[in-house]
Amino acid sequence: MECRQLSSKLIFDKIVVAAIILCLVFVFFKYKAVNLDILLPAIPIVIGMGYLIFYLPDHIEYDSENIYISRHRRKFSIRLNDIDTVKLTMLSIGHRNMWKIKFTQNGIESNARFYTRIFSSTFKDFISKLKAENPSVDINKITWSFDFDV
Repeated sequence: MECRQLSSKLIFDKIVVAAIILCLVFVFFKYKAVNLDILLPAIPIVIGMGYLIFYLPDHIEYDSENIYISRHRRKFSIRLNDIDTVKLTMLSIGHRNMWKIKFTQNGIESNARFYTRIFSSTFKDFISKLKAENPSVDINKITWSFDFDV
């Protein structure tokens, strides 16, 4: 079966974060007397942006029977029947929302997070295939939480 990419690679967003970091470094070295009241709050913001963009999301592909999750140089597959919930989170970058997929595999509950691809219908196609293969799946398109649980 042909795999389709479900998650965004966030290439543009990663470039923007790298550019912000480079600008901060440039400003710090050009104006050696930087006001620490401005610089210190920027550090956790940049670290948080880096975490949300580089570390938290997984790379996900799918076909008619499985999803394939690439996480930190590991790749594993989950059957569509093993997916319990697909839930929108409150995190977003631009017009890309972060979604969370909860699944149970071998009696162990786990989850994967990903940003949807912009200008692509793959997420709608994935939901249609998922509902056809697993009618009991819970799809939550409204959220009130950040979903930082593990």
